Amino acid sequence: METGAGNDFWTEWVHQPSPALVAVGEVDASSAPALSLALDRALRTGPRPVTLDLSRVTFMDAAALGVIAKAAASYPGQSLAVSGANPFTTRLFHIVGMERLLAA
Repeated sequence: METGAGNDFWTEWVHQPSPALVAVGEVDASSAPALSLALDRALRTGPRPVTLDLSRVTFMDAAALGVIAKAAASYPGQSLAVSGANPFTTRLFHIVGMERLLAA
């Protein structure tokens, strides 16, 4: 588990129904480094493809989008998919042109 500032954010692996890195809490400038570290570790050593589950994220800002975009671009041979995005987060992904990462 990676934690962010103030423990308002953490990540955890779940394996049911399929492996996913679950982000929990608020992802902002103070917690984005924890998300970055967890994604980096997952993309280097995790299952293929890596799914980032945002269903338990209560807030997300541009720092989080930047971390996700950088992670997706840094591992061209690895696949990153985002699941569980709420309507607000889905809209953000579409606005910034990252909708290809959203799982169907």
